[in-house]
Amino acid sequence: MTMMERLTMFSLDRPKTVLGIAVLVTVLFATQFPKVETDTDPENMLDATQEDRVYYDELKEEFGIRDMLVVGIVDEQGIFRAEALTPIARAIQEIVKVRGVVIEDIVSLTTTNNVKSGGGLLEIRPPLTGTPTTEEAFAQIRADIAENPFLHEKIASADGTAVAIYVPIQAKDMSYRVSNEIQAILDRELLPRQEYHLAGLPVAEDTFGHEMFVQMAVVAPITFMVVLILAFLLFRTGIFLLPLALTAMFAVLWTMGLLIGTGNTLHIMSSMIPVFLMPIAILDAVHILSEFFDKYRERGEVRPAIMEAMKPLYRPMFMTSLTSGIGFASLALADIPPVRVFGLFVAFGIAAAWILSITLVPAAISLTSEERLRKAILSRKTDEGSAFDRVLRPLGRFTYARAHVVILVAIGAIAFGVMGLMRIEINDNPVKWFRPRHPLRVADRVLNEAFGGTYMADIVLESDRADGIKDPAVLTYLAGAQAHLESHATVGKTSSVADIVKRIHLVLRDNDPAYDTIPETAGAVGQFLFLFESSGGPGDLARFLNADGDKAHVWVQMKAGDNSLMQEVVAHLDAYVVANPLPDGVSLHWSGMTYINMIWQGLMVSGMLKAVLGSFAVVFILMLVEFRSLFLALLSMIPLTLAILLSYGLIGWAGKEYDMPIAVCSSLALGLAIDFAIHFLHRFRERLDESGDLEDACDHMFGEPARAISRNAVIVSLGFLPLVLSTLTPYVTVGLFFAMLMAFSTAATLALLPSLLKAVGGRIYRRKTMKPTAATIGLLLLGAFLTAAPFDAHAADISADEIMTKSHDAFYYAADDMKTKVTMSLIDDGGSTRERVLTLLRIDATEGADQKYFVYFHRPGDVRDMTFMVWKRAGAADDRWLFIPAVDLIRRISADDKRSSFVGSDFTYEDVSGRAPSEDTHTVVRGETVDGRDAHVVESVPKEGVDFTRKLTWVDAETFLPLKEEYYDAQEELARVFTADKIETVDGVPTVVERTMANVKAGHRTEVVYAEIEYDGGLEDGDFSERNMRKPPRGWTR
Repeated sequence: MTMMERLTMFSLDRPKTVLGIAVLVTVLFATQFPKVETDTDPENMLDATQEDRVYYDELKEEFGIRDMLVVGIVDEQGIFRAEALTPIARAIQEIVKVRGVVIEDIVSLTTTNNVKSGGGLLEIRPPLTGTPTTEEAFAQIRADIAENPFLHEKIASADGTAVAIYVPIQAKDMSYRVSNEIQAILDRELLPRQEYHLAGLPVAEDTFGHEMFVQMAVVAPITFMVVLILAFLLFRTGIFLLPLALTAMFAVLWTMGLLIGTGNTLHIMSSMIPVFLMPIAILDAVHILSEFFDKYRERGEVRPAIMEAMKPLYRPMFMTSLTSGIGFASLALADIPPVRVFGLFVAFGIAAAWILSITLVPAAISLTSEERLRKAILSRKTDEGSAFDRVLRPLGRFTYARAHVVILVAIGAIAFGVMGLMRIEINDNPVKWFRPRHPLRVADRVLNEAFGGTYMADIVLESDRADGIKDPAVLTYLAGAQAHLESHATVGKTSSVADIVKRIHLVLRDNDPAYDTIPETAGAVGQFLFLFESSGGPGDLARFLNADGDKAHVWVQMKAGDNSLMQEVVAHLDAYVVANPLPDGVSLHWSGMTYINMIWQGLMVSGMLKAVLGSFAVVFILMLVEFRSLFLALLSMIPLTLAILLSYGLIGWAGKEYDMPIAVCSSLALGLAIDFAIHFLHRFRERLDESGDLEDACDHMFGEPARAISRNAVIVSLGFLPLVLSTLTPYVTVGLFFAMLMAFSTAATLALLPSLLKAVGGRIYRRKTMKPTAATIGLLLLGAFLTAAPFDAHAADISADEIMTKSHDAFYYAADDMKTKVTMSLIDDGGSTRERVLTLLRIDATEGADQKYFVYFHRPGDVRDMTFMVWKRAGAADDRWLFIPAVDLIRRISADDKRSSFVGSDFTYEDVSGRAPSEDTHTVVRGETVDGRDAHVVESVPKEGVDFTRKLTWVDAETFLPLKEEYYDAQEELARVFTADKIETVDGVPTVVERTMANVKAGHRTEVVYAEIEYDGGLEDGDFSERNMRKPPRGWTR
């Protein structure tokens, strides 16, 4: 008695024990379900160590690249009107409050600076500030955007009917929640006629993850019901539904529980496991029940009928489960981690279904009362003469009598399939995972028509020397490469440091088109970049040029995200590089999300080919071992080969692209398509051994064996069809493909195999079997292949307003004038440091109010001798001037925003010159001790909107110097922290000589050290003039 027979006997002897064990194991696996986590990030289609993914991770870290949602707002009556822009501006103000949004990186009409000039004035501000009231003002905004290549067709469409908001998020898995919150804001703020759309790969991927769960909850139960209904219709009795249901349900729960319990995330691939397993899991059970149905009629007793029914099935069921399992497990050879997980766990599910079939199914039958069995089976008519029989019997006679015709048709089908296979094009796009009318597909079409593109890719130009990118020759090459890229129809827009330099050059020369170029010297480039960095945020330039100046990032916007188009764009740039070689010491690298998608798609294709060939070889070796006949092993592979060729051929003829679902199907097909051939050949050879008559064996096969195969074929084929109801196209594709595959596999098994057996005639009688040693060698081949005491602030009799006024005066207005040497260290989130050395002069024009500043730069070399002058005016905009020695120009800079970055650091101009206490409402919160100093903790809330919603200040109770400040943003999250790191008394004045401002969210910080401090040195108001910007008195800068 074999082990399988013992298992069946045990199940018949102790059916309740078997059922109890199965339920207990199921409960244990089900307890893992609450731990489930989804993952739809295409980056995870690559191993964490894969070189393109590693490079992309480094790129994101170095340039602060974020996943981005693109929000498009369309108003057919035109955007540039007060009625249209006011609600859009309100919406942007609300979007910045959404948790997970990276506020400082939002690109929009109200948050992104435009640099322009006129009349000697350099203006640096967003296109939309406040609400314009005249048509001329709106026309000017539109013109400003149109003539700035950084903004044109990025934040506004060329026809003026749409604007875009680029919303960076902290992590991909936030995109679904963030997009829903943004939609709620837009529903609330926009006009009824204004339409909005959300696009971008992150929202598509995360939305897919959400809908994936919904589809599992809907399609899996439908599949389950369809399978049971089909079983009821085919057996014409409901008595077999329980064992089928338990087998399918338990196999799915065991597999998903193990997948989740072992720490694997639920990917698009693994989300398909329940729907895949349900039809597959009952294949063996249907064979057992179909055979039992006939044997019970003969014997009239459960136990002998089950044992007789299962005896001829043990071997073929084991082999079909083994080959199906190996077909799926062969996916472990793929280079895509989620595919490997999917294949291995489906293989586990098939093994679980086999164990349940030979144990749970007999147990469930034995628990059924004899009366119910007799009523359900014995009272029924025999299957002889049934609908199946009326089709199968004539089919058997035809295939035997007209074997040559069937074989010729099969050859024609193979040729048809091969020709179709040659027409298949490899391509994928995650946005196309949704049906054409899905909002994301609609948004994709609308926004890519209106703007530069919602699909992002990245290029890095890397020099082998520090500041090599600032070489005018390198920047000129970069500008030419960008122009060539934009000549490709798919590329809508590119942005880089070259665009920044050209823009600054142009506006400094009062928009003379002759200066829309890269300047001739590296010094001019460095000073132009310093001007840009000084006028924006500390991260504005860092997104395009790294701290060492040896890497430049190019942001490529594409109007389509198909992998085939990405390949075209890469080839388009390659052609330019061949015709125009890169400058010496400069290399070029592609990266970005759309590029990564192209990489994993390529690996998917090669990986699937490797998996298919490997699986084909393993299945053939198994057939060789099983049948011990080279002829039968080859014969068993023919239906499989024909089914796969025909299925993929039809895909090619239909114009369907070879995408991720189709690629996965290629390997899964091997395990399923050979199932019926194994059963057919096993049963055929047994009958032939008994009768010795080839025709009799063929005729026998089209009785019960063919009925069992047909029942399985109907259940599996139609069992996959509920996937067609899905709103997600990968599920639809898989459902149709496998229904088609199983139909072709069944046809090839039932029509072609008998014809081939007839054609070879007497060879089958001799059954040239392999010797045991040969079988052992086959197995060896297979094995080789697989191998302190608190301070009470309220005790002091002083109000919050008094505290903050005293602090303001102590920090910003100490003495009448001041001169100091300043070392400013700008430290990014990776620890790289850029150092600036400068001389700072200050004079108080009015006590506690107006001040004047000079900043003379000494290092780094490319900004040496640049001079910055500020006239601070209380209650009004500052006046600012900049001297640029490389082009010998002084330009007055319009400066409405005191909260912008001070010379590219984490400090703002307001941090340096002071924010008037009257601009905020102050409240004493508590008293604390900070580093041994008693401090008042004061909360300050701005009376008008700025970039922070509240600030906590720890004010030294003795000196009234600020010891620490915490700034909270619109999301009520800590954004920046100021600390007074060292306080000394200089000329009798308590002074913060070392201070730090840290951007908590971005991870960078600025450390400042004041040295050679001199108070009341005799500076005069008249000294702060344009005359002293070019040539400061020698004593000032020594």
